[in-house]
Amino acid sequence: MARARIHKLNDALIAQIAAGEVIESPAAIVKELVENSLDANATQIDIQILGDGFEEIQVRDDGHGIHEDDLLLAVDSFATSKIRSFEELITAKTMGFRGEALGSIAAVSRLTIESKQIDSLGSQVTVDETGRSTTPSPIIKGTRVVVRDLFYNVPVRRSYYKNRAKIVRQINDILMQVTIARYGVTFRYTLDNKEPVVLPSCSHLLERLSQIFGGSIQENLLPLFWTSDGFTLEGYISKFYFYRNFASDIRLWVNKRPVEYKPLVMLLRHAYGELMPKGRFPFAALFLSVKERDIDVNVHPQKREVRFKEEIAVQNFLRQAFSRTISQEGGIAAASMVRLPQDRVGKEGNLQTATKTFGNNAPLKEAPLDQTLFSGSTLLKFSDKEAPTLLPENLALHTRIFNTFIVGTNPEGLFLIDQHTAHERINYEFFLDQLAQKKNITQNLLSALPISTDVFSHDRIKKHQKELLALGFKLNDLGPAGLALESIPSYVELGEELAALDTAIKIVEGLGGINTSDLFDQLAKDLSCRHAIRKGESASLTDFRELYAKLQKCKMPLRCPHGRPTIVRIDEKEIFAYFKRQV
Repeated sequence: MARARIHKLNDALIAQIAAGEVIESPAAIVKELVENSLDANATQIDIQILGDGFEEIQVRDDGHGIHEDDLLLAVDSFATSKIRSFEELITAKTMGFRGEALGSIAAVSRLTIESKQIDSLGSQVTVDETGRSTTPSPIIKGTRVVVRDLFYNVPVRRSYYKNRAKIVRQINDILMQVTIARYGVTFRYTLDNKEPVVLPSCSHLLERLSQIFGGSIQENLLPLFWTSDGFTLEGYISKFYFYRNFASDIRLWVNKRPVEYKPLVMLLRHAYGELMPKGRFPFAALFLSVKERDIDVNVHPQKREVRFKEEIAVQNFLRQAFSRTISQEGGIAAASMVRLPQDRVGKEGNLQTATKTFGNNAPLKEAPLDQTLFSGSTLLKFSDKEAPTLLPENLALHTRIFNTFIVGTNPEGLFLIDQHTAHERINYEFFLDQLAQKKNITQNLLSALPISTDVFSHDRIKKHQKELLALGFKLNDLGPAGLALESIPSYVELGEELAALDTAIKIVEGLGGINTSDLFDQLAKDLSCRHAIRKGESASLTDFRELYAKLQKCKMPLRCPHGRPTIVRIDEKEIFAYFKRQV
């Protein structure tokens, strides 16, 4: 049998192949069309969906529109008004920039576009199986795009989309991402001619979050603002008692683009530590600003992913922002330790409708918006030089209960101090200082311990010798004979040498192996836990006072290094309420 000769594909087939990368579902069309409206500086966007998007998708906006002379060109692939050179591609600030969307949509649907600029007449272009045609349009302002019969000419692709609920969830998630990021724009969304969801324009992000998730969500969020080394992160994350069953409510926008950044969940979840129950995830709406030249947004057909020029620097920045915000949350009231029940739903209304349409979780009980939050910046701003002094003053210590908690009082109420987590915090900051100064962290072994490695692991471990040495582990490369451990950190006990080395290697590899301060941080956490007071260990009232005095000197006294609280208060009013009395 003769081999097939190489030949060039026809234009229609090329367009359909390209469309498969950009337009993979109805949700992708909604995303592209709404982003085009935003790039046109629209202040009002109306989205209407029929038949899960396969029957019809319509997006109408009041943006600056498309000139009548450009309308026919707009449905060509790689035709755009947003960039003209590779330089502009690298620094693109618009949501779209490749000029693929409308051309790709036209290749797999029956497409109609009506548009008008201020200085031109309204025009309409129609693209279907018969070709292209243009006619005048009575549209007054902006652009209206109607996509009908999606994948009518590629029926095999349409056959893959039989799960209606999944398609609607995808569309809802796209709209969730867009409406949160562009809270200054009014959105109207109608699905199958049902009651529309209307989200009026807002002045602040928290107001838009309240519109979507219910007003009470503001009570459960921590404002975040952190800036360093050319990066800025702002938005909101959960208080420790407010969590979700899935990671889908952790959202990130980079330069206002919604992106999927896989390390984010791990970084955020790690920052909460043991404050967050296992298998649960925080809520987060975060906006990262990066210089355009330091990020590549052109690595994914749907622009869902980005590539950072300095990946490790970004992760270190995020880690610092999360840990600092959570650590400086403030004192923990005992009443806040109990999570509000999820069935406390408020009255039906526009906010509830928005939640039922966009979100996967029922809102908490409705609460009036705190207008003071919107009178200025809603974000708390911290710097490295600021250290909280939030431990209660004039605290009288009395006794210990359950062999674990120190009891103290002052005029504000009753306080319980976890002796283990408090001691962990004290030890953590002490060891971190010691490690930073490289004091007493290494001890030589009487005889080197051989390390059994396979041919693949040898070079992998050897590559991290410098970082391991900074942690106190000195390795000697014996060539084909393998590696030998000559020195270990002073805290490692007899018989634990190789196990400790294995843990250190995992720390180094997990953090990228280049940031010494983060390596010290992980090692200090390990040290602090090993040397902290355990439940039931004997201690006197004098020991309690000494412990509390040391805790007061800590930079971050309210949490142990793993995130658990060191002190909890029960307010005076709360205590009196137990006995049906007023203060």
